[in-house]
This record gives sequence, structure tokens and C-alpha cells, in this order.
Amino acid sequence: MDVRATLLALQRGEIEPEEAQQKIEGLMDHPSEADTKPTSTLSEEVSDPDVVEIKEIEPGIALITMQDRANKNMFTLELITGLFKAFEWIKQHTEMKVAILTGYDTYFASGGGREGLLELYEGKSKMTDLNLYTLPMECEIPVIAAMQGHALGGGWCFGMFSDFVLMSEESFYTCNHMKYGFTPGDGATLIFPEKLGYSIAREVLYTGNRYRGKELIAKGVTTPIIPRKEVMNEAIQLAKDLAQVPRESLILLKKHMTDPIKERLDETLKEEWEMQEKTFVNKPEVLKKILSTFDQSAPSTASASSTRTASHQELIHLNKIVEGSPVFWIHSEGGGVEGYQMFSQSLTRPFYGIQARGRMNDHPPIHSIPKMAEYYIELIRRVQPTGPYDLGGYSLGGAIAYEMTRLLQERGETVRTLVMIDTLDTNGMQNIEQSKHSKRLQAVNLSIINRVRREPELLFKRMIHQKEVNFELQPDAFLNQLIQLGTQRGLSMAKSEAELTRIFEKNLLIQEAFEEKAFKILPLSDPDSVTAYYFRNNSNAFYGDFEPYFVHPSSDCTIDQIEYWKQWEKQFGNWHPIDVDASNHFSLLFESPVFEVITRWCDKIYSLEH
Repeated sequence: MDVRATLLALQRGEIEPEEAQQKIEGLMDHPSEADTKPTSTLSEEVSDPDVVEIKEIEPGIALITMQDRANKNMFTLELITGLFKAFEWIKQHTEMKVAILTGYDTYFASGGGREGLLELYEGKSKMTDLNLYTLPMECEIPVIAAMQGHALGGGWCFGMFSDFVLMSEESFYTCNHMKYGFTPGDGATLIFPEKLGYSIAREVLYTGNRYRGKELIAKGVTTPIIPRKEVMNEAIQLAKDLAQVPRESLILLKKHMTDPIKERLDETLKEEWEMQEKTFVNKPEVLKKILSTFDQSAPSTASASSTRTASHQELIHLNKIVEGSPVFWIHSEGGGVEGYQMFSQSLTRPFYGIQARGRMNDHPPIHSIPKMAEYYIELIRRVQPTGPYDLGGYSLGGAIAYEMTRLLQERGETVRTLVMIDTLDTNGMQNIEQSKHSKRLQAVNLSIINRVRREPELLFKRMIHQKEVNFELQPDAFLNQLIQLGTQRGLSMAKSEAELTRIFEKNLLIQEAFEEKAFKILPLSDPDSVTAYYFRNNSNAFYGDFEPYFVHPSSDCTIDQIEYWKQWEKQFGNWHPIDVDASNHFSLLFESPVFEVITRWCDKIYSLEH
């Protein structure tokens, strides 16, 4: 497993942060053959030169250049991977004495990307999961941050953990967490007072304002701030001076000067995350500000579509791609599209998720699958006015996508592909256990699963078994009992029981709005023009081992014995079933082997030339 694969595993929740860190450190301790070649430049096998480049520009001086132009040096998976590999290379090349870290043109680094922030919002990851921001400080030789361009949010913080910092008069610098309504992370509350002084750092952190380099000079910042054209020359001259010093002396002095900061860092990061759990995780108003900023800052090549999505919270652009025909996947019973995040990242076409109306605001949910389909057709036409369309969805999201296909065909449009992930047909829908108590038990346990998915050994210890609760209670009292038990098992460290109740009540309204038992599969007017891909669970286990954690104890649920894809097969002339091996329906999107199969097929389906 290389660095990128390790980071992917961490992002999917397959390994713990500590394990990821150990794996990366292990890769550093056991370099590849390419790493040990006696060469003065980093081979393309070690780092993708399109994103992060590292080379020895003078004897003993390494230059790391971040140049992800498509994403303006946001901390995407590719950029993070490139940075880890670059610092790994420095560790292995013991002839290096000093490193320069810089960006491209007018950008140094732009902080967290959309997908990473969504992970944080959902509580699926923490700022502390991987010590990206402290890489410059952890590097044993001195690092010079030549911040020749804009440094935004975590990007500024990343540079400030360097031993020497040079900024430009013309560039903008901001630690903008509070502008979005949540408290700073990334070690900002420690490193900014250390580098800027307490008075200036307090203003920077509290206000989240943006400052030009010249403004920071006027405020009394003592960190060198010089004309942009001089930043790199100054950094190189400083590096040359340092390179005259014995390497051992540089390493010992750096350790001596950074140890006091390192001693305070772990506690600072812990406290910062505790604040962010209260101010960021599951705060819709914060997410709305963040997503609107991403939509407004999308490249001009996205034309009017990306600005239109800013006013329709249901339509979320899940990757950074703006060229090519878009792909649209529809939410399942939970109403969210976070489960599609990882599928979208490897695609070379724009990928949109449609979440349920009312999930991020107080609008009432849309009732019935046909009415959802009508509304979502309006949404996708704002991005893509005419077909051919590519649609998909997990679980009941696939049923909505089918109904959209049917309606679009009736209107003379073409749907090219339809991807359905373990979508129930009407026979399956009739056999889902639908009591109010079962829905509440399922909703709370799904949230617990999401919290502990990185610790599968704890899954059945944390979930609430049907024997632990009183099904004689009224539905509201039953939900309160579940929330009280769930809170004791890590359901949320930031939300009060009243807040959790409101969240689950909204979620239940969205689930009930599907009215799936009344849904009828009507035939397509042109069944041969659409290619259907159906991901089918080999085990035929809908609940599987989750059944006592999801349904009423007196339920005579038989859905685990039903081949609930049979009716879908009859609707298409081009039907392609793809078998996967998942423990049950609910674990399909996060079990690694299944995820890899779906991702591989989606890459194939959506990379075809049309």
C-alpha cells in the first residue's frame, strides 16, 4: 500500500488515523528502489509532477512546488499525497540540508477542498486525523515557506508551520474559519500567536478577515513580507546560507526550537477539534456558507450551471470537474449524497448528487417517488437542458432515477445509462419492515454505524439491539430512549438530546415521504435506448446480521429471502447485473471490496466516449 492508497483507506474509514500515520512512516523507513537511486531530482514515480514537484536546485537544497492549477492548490487527495511523498523523499535523501516550500503563480495554498470539508461536516473525519499541516515542522531539516501567492485557511496555516516564512506584499492571506461560522483548526490557535504575535493573531483568528501582505506590514507583522517577485530569490539566498552549516547542527537546532511547540500541539489540536464538533459538525448553516463559496468560485468554464446550483441546495457538485456531460445520482432513504463522494473523485466528468428537499433547510420534503422524480428533472435541466442523460442511485435512489428515466423518455429525451445499486423493486418495497418503531431504531443505529465505521470491531457493541429498548413506548418516547442510549455510545459528542431529536425527526419525515409501498414500476416507452447497470448483492441479505438492530422483534420480515431485483430486469432491453459480495444492503457503500468494484465499474461506464 503506497501513500495515496493509505490516504484513500483513511478517507473511507477503513483504517484509523494512527494506523495511517504508521503506514506512511513505514513507507518513509523503507524507500522504494526509485527513492534510493543516486539522483538529484525526484523521479516521476515518486511524485506526480503535475501536482507536486520536488527537485534539488542547489547542493543540499530541495525545492517543493505545489502546482495543482485546476484546484488552485486546495488540499485535494492528490495534493496531500504529493506532499507526503515529497517530505518522504527528503527524509530518505540525507544529503539534503534545507527545503523550500512554494506554490505556483499567485497561489501558495488554498486549504481544504469540498469533499474534505463535507467529511468533517458529517463527523466522518477530524482535522486531527492526519498531521498534514505540521509536515513542515516534522521535517527534520529547516523548511522555508516561500509564500509567493495567496494562502487561504488551512493553506496559510500549513505554511506557518515552517521554520522560516516569507510572504508577498501583493498576496491575500486569511484564516477564514470564523467567516463560515466555525472555530479554527489545523493548529492555527497555536502557530499564529507564535509567528504573528498574540495581538495580531487574535484579530486574524477571530475575524477571519482577508489581508493583503501590505496590510499585515502596516499592522506590525514582523515576518518578512516583500514584493512577490523577490520572494523566491530571498528564499533561495536564505537556503544557501543555511546549506553552509553542518546538517547535524541544523537538525539539532531545529529540534531544540520546535520541541516546545510540539509539546503543546497535541492538546491544542484536541481542543480545537472539540470546538469544531460544536461549531461545524452537522451545522447546516455553516455547510451552506461553505458550499455556496465553492459554487461561486467554480471556474468560468462551468458557465451558468454552477451558479444556479448555489440557489438549489438539493443539487451538489461532488467533484471539481466542469468539462464534459454531467452525471446525476439521486439520494436514498437517508436523503444525503455523502456516500457518493468517493465514487465521484476518480471520474473525468462532472458528478452531481441530488439530496432530499428539506434536508438542509426547513422546506417540507417532497412526497412520493414520482413527484420527487418530477422535481429532480427540473434540477438537472438547470445544469444540462437536454439529454442524453446519465442517472443513478443507491437503494430507493435508483427507483427515483428509474422514474426520472421514464418521464424523460415520455418527453422525447434520451437517458443513456442508469446505474442502480441494490435498488428494491416493488416486491421488495412491500416487504420492508415499516413500523414507526423500526424506522426509529434503524435511523439511530445507522448514525451510530457512521460514527464507528472505522472501528468495525465495535460495531455490534455500539449499536442498539431490539432487546435493549421498550417497544411499548409511544414513537416519540421510543425515539427519546434510543437517543439517550445512543448518546452513551458515541452517537454525538456535540449535539444535545433536543438537537438530535430534531435531526432524527427531520430524517424520518424524509423517509416517510418516499411512500414506496404505493409506488408502481411503469414500463419505459423506449426500453432499448437506455443501458442499465444493476449492482446486485450476491448474499440476498437485506438486513442480514443487522436485523435485530433494525426491526421490531415481532416482525415477520422476509425480505432477506427475496430476489428484489427481478422486476427491474424485465424493464430493460440492455440489462447488465453486476454481482458484489456485501454483508447486507446497508453496508454496501462502505465495505472496501464492494466499494472498489463499484468504483471500477463507474470509471468504466462514465469514461466511455459518447
